Amino acid sequence: MDLEKVIEPTNSTNPFVVCDEFVNDSKNAYIINKTWKDKFLESLKKMDECVRKVNNNETVDNFDYSIIEKCLNYLTSLSVEKPESPELSYFINNYIHLAHNINENTLKNETIRKKISYIKRYADRCLTYAEALGLMRKCSLRLTRFKDLKLPPYRLSQHYYTIIKEG
Repeated sequence: MDLEKVIEPTNSTNPFVVCDEFVNDSKNAYIINKTWKDKFLESLKKMDECVRKVNNNETVDNFDYSIIEKCLNYLTSLSVEKPESPELSYFINNYIHLAHNINENTLKNETIRKKISYIKRYADRCLTYAEALGLMRKCSLRLTRFKDLKLPPYRLSQHYYTIIKEG
């Protein structure tokens, strides 16, 4: 963790509250759009139900991990594509902490375990050499799609150009 970055304290250290506040904060709409906001809220609700059942020594049957896995996939791409901020890092760390605890106390799914491990290592800047090369290849492939992109030409009216120039 960078010592220069200060994470603003929230009202709670409960990971559920931290994640809920981040997802519902309107200034984070550029990071998490409406569709993903709903998915994250649904996954938090399912994880909360699971925690309650585990705490009450009830069996967790038919728990659908697919929404958590989808959110983890999104966090993987989000951590690579969006600019890093202390708030985003704090959210990601809290979410993967929740997902890890749910997974380890119920399903013990190896795929989810690997995804959480990858996101954590990426956030901590500790990727293996092979993972870093794979990430660079993916980025390179995405950039080559734009190599031959030709944007359509736009003609501005002289009046509009003058207004922009004077403004």
